[in-house]
Amino acid sequence: MENKRILAIIFLILLLLLIFVPDLYNSYSVVEIKTIGVDFRVPKGLNVIGFNPDNDSLHLGRIPLNGVGKRNFSLFNDYDYALKVDIKSTGNASPYIFLSDNNFILESNETKDLRISAKPSLVPDTQPGNYSGELIIIFRKPLIS
Repeated sequence: MENKRILAIIFLILLLLLIFVPDLYNSYSVVEIKTIGVDFRVPKGLNVIGFNPDNDSLHLGRIPLNGVGKRNFSLFNDYDYALKVDIKSTGNASPYIFLSDNNFILESNETKDLRISAKPSLVPDTQPGNYSGELIIIFRKPLIS
């Protein structure tokens, strides 16, 4: 009877290990979070794209309803290990924003060039006005390397 109990406990421990070790292996801890502003303006009746070259935010300028505003930026990993990068957008600009890449691994000493775009026609009945928000860039490292 005691042997069956010990075997059952060992079986449960092995089962739990099989369930949780892969999750632990694929888990990440946050190393750093960066935020950068994003903004654009949808003008009334103008069919001109404007551009703001300031580098304090990702200014996409004036974008007509049927246009697209784009801006390039780069991420560099100066840590000694690979990082998983997740980018989320916030604010009233968020539904219009799309990125050239997201949820990727950035190796040590690697630079990744990305493009952020805003397209007002993505949302039906977009009104002229100012749209803004932030990109939240989350850098994570693997719990187990």
